[in-house]
Amino acid sequence: TPIVDVANTLLIKSPFKVLFDFSFSKASKIALQRAKMFCTPYVRVFSFYHEGINPDLCRGEIITFFKQMLYEAHIAKCIILHENERNIYGETPARCLDLMETLNSPRLRLAFDPANFVQAGIRPLIDAWPNLKHHTEYFHIKDALAKNGRIVPAGHGDGDLAKILQQATANNFNGFLSIEPHLKADDPDYGGSGPERFLTAVRALRILLEQIGSIESFEKPPLKDHE
Repeated sequence: TPIVDVANTLLIKSPFKVLFDFSFSKASKIALQRAKMFCTPYVRVFSFYHEGINPDLCRGEIITFFKQMLYEAHIAKCIILHENERNIYGETPARCLDLMETLNSPRLRLAFDPANFVQAGIRPLIDAWPNLKHHTEYFHIKDALAKNGRIVPAGHGDGDLAKILQQATANNFNGFLSIEPHLKADDPDYGGSGPERFLTAVRALRILLEQIGSIESFEKPPLKDHE
């Protein structure tokens, strides 16, 4: 299913949110075919759930799977975006960096999600951003409270979104911010219907961007050369 992002682009959600017994090769090809169909260069992936298995023991298999995926992405001229989802190999900054440095592919970039880091007990600005900023091409915009993991709009949590986006802009970041509200319908402060929660998330991000002097644009930024 394609997602229309704030910046008027498309991002294919891949079926790679799986354990190791999934038919990986078939899933990879399907996602890349869909990307071509919708004229999007991006396919978002996770680095696999490893329920009940030490992530270090999964590393070799994960690297092998990613090499297969990146081979297919090179042929399809697509960019694989790895998101730091909870409870996957790449949940932590160190393992995200491990993937980037080990695979060392221009077709692999990061979708940086500060809220997911917060929920994993990681300080995004201090523990994640310094080592991952040069690998980041996409942002998932939501925030979270460190004390209980509660998801809140951008700028209302402990994700340090303002400082991270300000530093990204200063480093000439010109890319996509994908709003991923995840606000609960019964949240006493930010709840409501689906459209209401999405508007709450959009408004919070626009206020934050205005505060740091960043410009919102609906023009697709030029794609980088990933050859």
